[in-house]
Amino acid sequence: MTAVNGVERAIRRVHAPAKINLASFGNQVPHVHRHIISRHSNDSRFPLPVWAPRQRTVSQTLLSNRRAKATLLREAVRAEMVLAFGQPPGELG
Repeated sequence: MTAVNGVERAIRRVHAPAKINLASFGNQVPHVHRHIISRHSNDSRFPLPVWAPRQRTVSQTLLSNRRAKATLLREAVRAEMVLAFGQPPGELG
């Protein structure tokens, strides 16, 4: 959960979402994986779940802006992992 919290902090810092949805699944094969989903009041499905039908279209300009910010997310997550664990992801044992 330390890693999940760090990823959430990075997403909040980079994307400034209206909220974050956290989900844990492991339906078919016994395992757990986490979904950390950034939600924006103007995303295509808000306020419904991301798997619900689209409620609206989102402009290409807005999508491009979010993609550009996403390029900053890798370094933000890396910084959170170093802060939490003392080393970057990929080097964790």
